[in-house]
Amino acid sequence: MVVSIKNIGAGVSRENVRALFEEFGKIAYIDFAREQVDGFVRFDEEGAAEKAVKAMQEKKPSLGGQENEVALVTGEDEKAYWTKLAETRAQRTSKKHGRSGGKGGRGGKAQRRR
Repeated sequence: MVVSIKNIGAGVSRENVRALFEEFGKIAYIDFAREQVDGFVRFDEEGAAEKAVKAMQEKKPSLGGQENEVALVTGEDEKAYWTKLAETRAQRTSKKHGRSGGKGGRGGKAQRRR
């Protein structure tokens, strides 16, 4: 369900990547930022990633004026991708909720009256 895209040229946005891949199925997330040269496209639908890779290998996409390498993420690379994603989500959650994991704050009017 994950496609890697490498060798992306300068000035390419997430929207450019989306436009290239959206014809193959519903995109769940595009893991890419402007300053990066590699990225990932996650599809919602099973089989969409395979269709995208097959079509892109024939089409030879060019984002940012450079020929891009497109491949299906499988095996150990796929495990590493999902592990990194889980770690990133856990870090965001811990930062958002502080050290104790709670939301903190004073609470609403009802709690302040007690």
